[in-house]
Amino acid sequence: MQDRVLTEGLLDAWLRLSSVVSNNRLVSGLSFNEAFVLNLLYKQYMSKEEKKLTATDLCRQTNTLKSQMNAILTSLEKKQMILRRRSMEDRRQIEVEINPESLDIFMECHEHSLKLVAGVLDRVGETEGQQAVLMLNKLAVGFETMVQEKESGIK
Repeated sequence: MQDRVLTEGLLDAWLRLSSVVSNNRLVSGLSFNEAFVLNLLYKQYMSKEEKKLTATDLCRQTNTLKSQMNAILTSLEKKQMILRRRSMEDRRQIEVEINPESLDIFMECHEHSLKLVAGVLDRVGETEGQQAVLMLNKLAVGFETMVQEKESGIK
């Protein structure tokens, strides 16, 4: 078992960062989860991949329950930020994509978020920023792996 002080310190830092990010709206007019989903859909759109993301894919990538995802997607659809269509390959699945007609609205929000992150990078420096990206991704993978192992019964 790791040092208790280190474990408590990491938990405190994680909660503090999560609180700052989710409680100080990065984008106006969108919840944290809506912004998260739109960011995933934007990345999919920019990748030019033909395969569209499904609601199930979004649940998996955001660790969100289906009922929560449905509420998020319904809200984004009402705001005309996304399009939902039944898959032609598997009629049981709903494909979701960012609405190209609302892309300029999303980009305005996205640019605002990028400016905030750039401001943080100005304060911590490029080297520390690169190290933070690596460490945050490593922590996320570690946590996801632990959750998957717990769900599958692996210890």
